[in-house]
Amino acid sequence: MASRILLLMPVSQPTILTISSRAIAEATTVAVAMTAVEAIVVQTDADHAKAVLAKVWRQNSFSTIRYAIGASVWDAPIFFLDFSPYLYGNVLIPNYMKFKSLLLGFAAILTAACTSKVEETTTLIGKFQNKIPDQVHIVIPDEAFDTILTVQNKTFKIKVPTKLTITGIISFADTQTQFIPDGTTLTFDFDDNAGCVITSNRPKISVQERFNEYNAWNKKFMNDYNVHQKRISDSTSVSKEVKDSLMEIYMDKTQKEYSAYNMNILKVNKNNYLTLIALQNVAYDMKDSQRDSLFNTLDTTVTSNKFVVGMKKAMAARAVTAEGMKFKDFTVIQAPGDTVEFSKYVGNGKYMLVDFWASWCGPCKREIPNVKAVYEKYHGDKFDVLSVAVWDQPMATRDTAAHYGISWNQMTNAQRIPTEIYGIEGIPHIILFGPDGTILKRDLRGKDIEKAVSKYVAE
Repeated sequence: MASRILLLMPVSQPTILTISSRAIAEATTVAVAMTAVEAIVVQTDADHAKAVLAKVWRQNSFSTIRYAIGASVWDAPIFFLDFSPYLYGNVLIPNYMKFKSLLLGFAAILTAACTSKVEETTTLIGKFQNKIPDQVHIVIPDEAFDTILTVQNKTFKIKVPTKLTITGIISFADTQTQFIPDGTTLTFDFDDNAGCVITSNRPKISVQERFNEYNAWNKKFMNDYNVHQKRISDSTSVSKEVKDSLMEIYMDKTQKEYSAYNMNILKVNKNNYLTLIALQNVAYDMKDSQRDSLFNTLDTTVTSNKFVVGMKKAMAARAVTAEGMKFKDFTVIQAPGDTVEFSKYVGNGKYMLVDFWASWCGPCKREIPNVKAVYEKYHGDKFDVLSVAVWDQPMATRDTAAHYGISWNQMTNAQRIPTEIYGIEGIPHIILFGPDGTILKRDLRGKDIEKAVSKYVAE
């Protein structure tokens, strides 16, 4: 694929754009022969061009980015050519020779940039300092790569397929080391005392090196969190209520810090494993519209990943089961010969509070008292409650329900059927349905449960 230069030109007249295109066509004749450069001209005014330049410089430092103007979207190293010296009124002076020298200068830059492209295979080199295994086992599950290597002279070497969005494992004895096959040469220094240190021969472009930095930051973050949490917990100078308040403040602060770090990861990583890690850390706290905007900035190697595909599928399901939409029916086989439909409970003339939960889910069990309080207060001709057990074993569901005094309607063994239909990615997920099955409120928690029920049932 040709490298592309996006020329943001401070011109506004179509005639000028035509002349500019002619100049570019002549200049790129030479450049293409050298670097396969494709020049793209975008007509824009000077102020907008400067604004775009400032944004690109601030956010991307002229690295390869995904950028869109109008209906066109492309991956492009961004360069800015200021044509102001060539503008006289509304006439562009076609100084082709000077323009050629400018473009050829960029061609030289791109020639150097081309050498930064990762290889189609990743070289793995292992070195052992202490205990030396006879063999190592290398597995890259997503590439169906699985091999055993003999260690010779305290080392091993092998080439594996490059794929930036996955990880592999090197294992021997009781040691396992995760790596990203990032298209560089990765050296694994195994030491019984220091563990394994992974380095790349091209650290500036290595995703593995970025992964190393991420792991180091994450380790420090968690250590600091645990130390601070213990300090609050062990304090003898304040009451439990004060401790709880301090912990809540600290958790809110660290959550913001954690989210900000991962959002920054997403700004500079659009096509690799770090993108997927950061997505998992922040996506569930995003609105669907925010997710959609974020997905549009990512490379197709990421958006085609099964994790992202699953999130998109859930978003699509939520769009058709949003507040104001009618309920979607489903059928569950609770046990052999025991089949029940969701519509047995929903859409039959009562307001219905439905709690999607599981016996192993701590937050689910913490919401049961809130659901129980609403049931005891409002249960009657206008209102009822239904618990739907998902992702759970039927026996565990029944035992936990009995332990927590769940005496209202239940559906068990629903597994993934309702969560896929309603786009539920986490539980508990509590929905209030109207008498005709209209979805009134989704994802209710805590005091909001009683607040929503009282708004409709008490009318």
